[in-house]
Amino acid sequence: MNIVVLASHQLRHRYFINHLNTHFSLSAIMIEKFLYPPPYSFSK
Repeated sequence: MNIVVLASHQLRHRYFINHLNTHFSLSAIMIEKFLYPPPYSFSK
């Protein structure tokens, strides 16, 4: 079985990847670092 994981760099995703890796052989892990924009305020 080939497992490819696509995840972000967040701690919960790294935990999930480590947990998967202890039970299965992972073929590839792709980490996407995404910076969310700050929230905009519409009030004056």
